[in-house]
Amino acid sequence: VSLSENSAPTVQLKKRDFLKLGEASRWLMSDAFDLASARSLEAEAVLERASLVLSTQHIDHANAKAVDAQLRKLLGDTDPFWARWRYVGEKQGWLT
Repeated sequence: VSLSENSAPTVQLKKRDFLKLGEASRWLMSDAFDLASARSLEAEAVLERASLVLSTQHIDHANAKAVDAQLRKLLGDTDPFWARWRYVGEKQGWLT
C-alpha cells in the first residue's frame, strides 16, 4: 500500500515465485505474510510475557497463573510451548 498526501492510497500486487514451504503454518511466516510465527498476534504477546516469567529466577506465582490463564485461551493443546511451560510450572509449584 502506498500513501501520499495528494492522492488516494494505492495497492500494488506483485507475483511471487512459488516456494515449497511445507505445512500451512510455514506459509504464514513467508515473505507474503511477514509474520514472526503462525500464531495470532495476541498469542505472540502472551508468549513473550510467558518467556519473561520463565526467564526470571524467582517466579511470581500469581503472575505465572495469570499468564497461564491467557495462554489457555490463546494456544492450542498441541502447541510446542506447552511442554516447557508445564515442566517449569510443575517444578516450581504454580501449576498443579
